[in-house]
Amino acid sequence: MNQKLARYPGVAFNFSQNIQDNVEEAMSGVKGENSLKLFGDDIGILAQTAARIQEVMGRVHGITDLAVFKETGQPNLVISIDRAVASRYGLMAGDVDSAVEAAIGGVAVTQILEGDRRFDLLCATSASSARIRKR
Repeated sequence: MNQKLARYPGVAFNFSQNIQDNVEEAMSGVKGENSLKLFGDDIGILAQTAARIQEVMGRVHGITDLAVFKETGQPNLVISIDRAVASRYGLMAGDVDSAVEAAIGGVAVTQILEGDRRFDLLCATSASSARIRKR
Protein backbone atom coordinates (compact mmCIF):
# COMPACT_ATOMS: atom_id res chain seq x y z
CA MET A 1 0.00 0.00 0.00
CA ASN A 2 2.89 2.36 0.73
CA GLN A 3 4.11 2.02 -2.86
CA LYS A 4 0.71 2.90 -4.34
CA LEU A 5 0.21 5.81 -1.97
CA ALA A 6 3.74 7.20 -2.48
CA ARG A 7 2.44 9.21 -5.45
CA TYR A 8 0.82 11.66 -2.98
CA PRO A 9 3.67 13.94 -1.88
CA GLY A 10 3.69 15.44 1.58
CA VAL A 11 1.31 12.87 3.08
CA ALA A 12 2.47 10.38 5.72
CA PHE A 13 0.37 7.22 5.70
CA ASN A 14 0.23 4.80 8.61
CA PHE A 15 -1.56 1.45 8.76
CA SER A 16 -2.85 -0.44 11.77
CA GLN A 17 -6.00 -1.93 13.29
CA ASN A 18 -8.79 -0.10 15.13
CA ILE A 19 -8.44 -1.72 18.56
CA GLN A 20 -4.66 -1.42 18.44
CA ASP A 21 -5.01 2.29 17.62
CA ASN A 22 -7.47 2.89 20.45
CA VAL A 23 -5.28 1.26 23.10
CA GLU A 24 -2.08 2.97 21.92
CA GLU A 25 -3.74 6.36 21.64
CA ALA A 26 -5.28 6.03 25.11
CA MET A 27 -1.86 5.20 26.59
CA SER A 28 0.20 7.87 24.84
CA GLY A 29 -2.21 10.46 23.47
CA VAL A 30 -0.66 9.78 20.05
CA LYS A 31 -1.48 7.14 17.46
CA GLY A 32 1.36 4.66 17.09
CA GLU A 33 3.18 1.96 19.03
CA ASN A 34 5.98 4.26 20.09
CA SER A 35 5.83 8.00 20.26
CA LEU A 36 8.05 10.85 21.23
CA LYS A 37 6.57 14.14 22.36
CA LEU A 38 8.46 17.41 22.22
CA PHE A 39 7.50 20.36 24.40
CA GLY A 40 8.54 23.97 24.16
CA ASP A 41 7.47 27.52 23.46
CA ASP A 42 8.88 27.94 19.94
CA ILE A 43 6.92 25.87 17.41
CA GLY A 44 9.57 26.52 14.73
CA ILE A 45 12.36 25.04 16.84
CA LEU A 46 10.12 22.11 17.79
CA ALA A 47 9.43 21.41 14.09
CA GLN A 48 13.17 21.54 13.27
CA THR A 49 14.02 19.25 16.17
CA ALA A 50 11.29 16.79 15.15
CA ALA A 51 12.67 16.72 11.59
CA ARG A 52 16.19 15.98 12.90
CA ILE A 53 14.86 13.22 15.16
CA GLN A 54 12.91 11.73 12.25
CA GLU A 55 16.03 11.78 10.08
CA VAL A 56 18.12 9.96 12.73
CA MET A 57 15.40 7.43 13.59
CA GLY A 58 14.80 6.77 9.90
CA ARG A 59 18.29 5.29 9.68
CA VAL A 60 17.52 2.70 12.38
CA HIS A 61 16.96 -0.77 10.91
CA GLY A 62 13.44 -2.06 11.48
CA ILE A 63 11.65 1.26 11.96
CA THR A 64 8.68 1.61 9.61
CA ASP A 65 5.85 4.13 9.20
CA LEU A 66 7.89 6.86 10.88
CA ALA A 67 6.07 10.18 10.82
CA VAL A 68 5.97 13.57 12.50
CA PHE A 69 2.62 14.96 13.57
CA LYS A 70 2.59 18.46 12.13
CA GLU A 71 1.43 21.22 14.45
CA THR A 72 2.58 24.02 12.16
CA GLY A 73 0.52 25.30 9.30
CA GLN A 74 -2.79 24.38 10.85
CA PRO A 75 -5.35 27.09 10.15
CA ASN A 76 -7.16 28.53 13.13
CA LEU A 77 -10.19 30.74 13.27
CA VAL A 78 -10.74 32.43 16.62
CA ILE A 79 -14.19 33.91 17.16
CA SER A 80 -14.81 35.93 20.30
CA ILE A 81 -18.41 36.47 21.29
CA ASP A 82 -19.33 39.91 22.59
CA ARG A 83 -21.70 38.72 25.31
CA ALA A 84 -23.18 42.16 25.93
CA VAL A 85 -24.14 42.62 22.26
CA ALA A 86 -25.41 39.03 22.00
CA SER A 87 -27.60 39.50 25.07
CA ARG A 88 -29.18 42.61 23.54
CA TYR A 89 -30.48 40.33 20.82
CA GLY A 90 -31.58 37.67 23.30
CA LEU A 91 -28.75 35.29 22.34
CA MET A 92 -26.72 33.22 24.77
CA ALA A 93 -23.03 32.60 24.03
CA GLY A 94 -23.72 28.86 23.63
CA ASP A 95 -26.35 29.56 20.97
CA VAL A 96 -23.92 31.74 19.00
CA ASP A 97 -21.23 29.09 19.37
CA SER A 98 -23.56 26.37 18.05
CA ALA A 99 -24.60 28.50 15.06
CA VAL A 100 -20.98 29.26 14.15
CA GLU A 101 -20.00 25.60 14.52
CA ALA A 102 -22.83 24.50 12.20
CA ALA A 103 -22.06 27.23 9.66
CA ILE A 104 -18.33 26.53 9.46
CA GLY A 105 -17.91 22.79 9.85
CA GLY A 106 -21.35 21.30 10.08
CA VAL A 107 -22.82 19.48 13.04
CA ALA A 108 -22.80 15.71 13.49
CA VAL A 109 -26.46 14.71 13.71
CA THR A 110 -25.89 10.95 13.78
CA GLN A 111 -23.36 8.29 12.86
CA ILE A 112 -23.32 5.90 9.93
CA LEU A 113 -21.95 2.41 10.55
CA GLU A 114 -20.01 0.61 7.84
CA GLY A 115 -18.71 -2.68 9.19
CA ASP A 116 -16.72 -1.83 12.32
CA ARG A 117 -16.16 1.79 11.24
CA ARG A 118 -18.25 4.80 12.24
CA PHE A 119 -18.65 8.01 10.27
CA ASP A 120 -20.34 11.21 11.40
CA LEU A 121 -23.24 12.41 9.26
CA LEU A 122 -22.95 16.19 9.17
CA CYS A 123 -25.71 18.72 8.83
CA ALA A 124 -24.24 21.69 6.97
CA THR A 125 -25.92 25.07 6.67
CA SER A 126 -24.53 26.33 3.37
CA ALA A 127 -26.88 27.39 0.55
CA SER A 128 -25.78 24.50 -1.65
CA SER A 129 -26.53 21.91 1.02
CA ALA A 130 -29.92 23.52 1.65
CA ARG A 131 -30.76 23.00 -2.04
CA ILE A 132 -29.72 19.38 -1.81
CA ARG A 133 -31.96 18.79 1.22
CA LYS A 134 -34.98 20.24 -0.58
CA ARG A 135 -34.75 17.77 -3.48
